[in-house]
Amino acid sequence: MFRNAWQAATINPDGTGLEMWNGRFRMEERNHVYGGAFSPEGVFFANFFPMYNMTEASGFGGIRRYERGPNAYQAVIGVADFTLDYLSPSNPTSYGIFKGTYAAEPEVLPDGRLVVSLAPDVMQDYGLYVVEKDGTGAQLIHDVPDAAEVRARVLGPRPKPPVLLDRFRDNPGAPPAALLPPTEQGPYAVDGTFTFAALNVYANAPVDWDIVSAVPVGSAGSIRFFIDHQRTSPGSFPHLDWPILLGEKPIAPDGSVVDETAPANVPLFEQLRGPAAQGYEVPLTGGPSADGAAHVAGMNFGPPGAVARCVGCHAGHTMIPVPESDEEAKWSNLAPGATVTVSTTRDANTNRGLIDRRVLKGENWRYWASASDQQANQWVQLTFPVPVTVRKVRLYNPRQGGEASSSVQVGAATVRLYADADGSQQVGSGTASNLSVSGTDVDFADVKARVVRMELSQVTGTFYGARVASLAEIEVIARGEAP
Repeated sequence: MFRNAWQAATINPDGTGLEMWNGRFRMEERNHVYGGAFSPEGVFFANFFPMYNMTEASGFGGIRRYERGPNAYQAVIGVADFTLDYLSPSNPTSYGIFKGTYAAEPEVLPDGRLVVSLAPDVMQDYGLYVVEKDGTGAQLIHDVPDAAEVRARVLGPRPKPPVLLDRFRDNPGAPPAALLPPTEQGPYAVDGTFTFAALNVYANAPVDWDIVSAVPVGSAGSIRFFIDHQRTSPGSFPHLDWPILLGEKPIAPDGSVVDETAPANVPLFEQLRGPAAQGYEVPLTGGPSADGAAHVAGMNFGPPGAVARCVGCHAGHTMIPVPESDEEAKWSNLAPGATVTVSTTRDANTNRGLIDRRVLKGENWRYWASASDQQANQWVQLTFPVPVTVRKVRLYNPRQGGEASSSVQVGAATVRLYADADGSQQVGSGTASNLSVSGTDVDFADVKARVVRMELSQVTGTFYGARVASLAEIEVIARGEAP
């Protein structure tokens, strides 16, 4: 029931450029926003509903603070977290209705403070208060008993907003959108079509971005296109309006696919399917966690004649910057889809920490480290399910201190590329010295390979007090190739 997800998104007035504004992984509760106000610095103070699909329970909970990008929210005031402290724990359980002070409808004052509506309990008898931007220091400014004072707005000068792209304003002769959605039988492109250009479904966000990893390179055989518009359902009842399959197209080895017949002005979504040789199964996103099916759950919409360009096929993919050229988009960090093998290990559960895209975020005990007192002649190896053309390998030194009290420094490393999965046909090599926690690059002249092997030497320092070799992360900037 929580797939009815409300999240912050941006879109141009003419319907182009739809993308997520903020969000982390596949977590509706953490990404939920509804209404709110921006500060001059671009910080968004938003309402949070504990029943975050906004169907079974009414009323506000609290106010959260968001910044653009894959960032976590900060609770400001009110019931701003999913506390599970139910007003009625049982018989029946008050799902989505928690104990606490309720807060709603923030408005940002010129000095940075907020005007908010506060109620002492679930009865929601709101009054207007001024609070600091962190929610402290509430001061009453207006309250009428048994009346709800909500959605206060500042009356005063404000900066003139920018003029955004609007092809309909600039082209008064453009036909208006249809007043009614298509019928179940079609035709669906009653307002024309737009171009859906997925430039690389295997593309990953940069290291330390809290965006789920893409599906492994080579795991996508085709993509299915669906229209999912409301036709008969009076509410959020998917069984009354099942999605309708529009068609299917093959995915190129480099992860690209273009559909020039996407119906305009209607909600669409897509889902990847695996190659026929692999049973046509839906590939999973998330790298090590394999946390969900690869699909674009909404966030695909376009006016007639538009071109929607994106990379990735996973939650949050629209926050990844789209390269200027289609060719550049074919190159991305494909390491999260590789199989990891190591010489020795301190903890086998941390081996895939080499490709979890976390260096500065998360605990550093999650880094791969060799077995105790096994510091010399250690290696790690990534084997890809299909050939990839390697342009760059980026090695990250473990950060110092942290939970592991790390002082490890990799003084030298050799990167070898092999054409075969057995690692017997070497086709390239390069070296790096004094690895950096911000990443040290080893460049290649676009070499086709199946295996990337890192051999570590001149390693000093300790990890949990033991002499070991360690790496925080490996990126392999590459392009997918045909098997």
